[in-house]
Amino acid sequence: MDRFKEIAIEVSLFSRGDQYRFLDELFSHLSQQRRMELAEHSMHLTMPRSRWMEIEDWMERRIVRKYDMTPNQLAGICMNYMKIDRKMRPLLVKLARRVKDRVRKRNQKGGSLGGK
Repeated sequence: MDRFKEIAIEVSLFSRGDQYRFLDELFSHLSQQRRMELAEHSMHLTMPRSRWMEIEDWMERRIVRKYDMTPNQLAGICMNYMKIDRKMRPLLVKLARRVKDRVRKRNQKGGSLGGK
């Protein structure tokens, strides 16, 4: 594990341009699926857990009020409302799908749509 720490420290000491070139080279050797996994993991590392919970709670409140909204629409509204970078759209759509599925399952279990 020390080897990875040393590599990380070396990369952190690169200039910004060299860091970008390093990332370009790294991602060029990965499959599309692996790139998406690493991008998602990076997003979770850069945004605190509390922020993700805030976004998820907001989405859930919104979907309960207007269940016919698609996850894509919900992600777009969320990005505008919370001033989130457009590059995070795929991740937010994925989160919106999970939130909508959770609300759907809760409603099937016995709750009625539209809250308590």
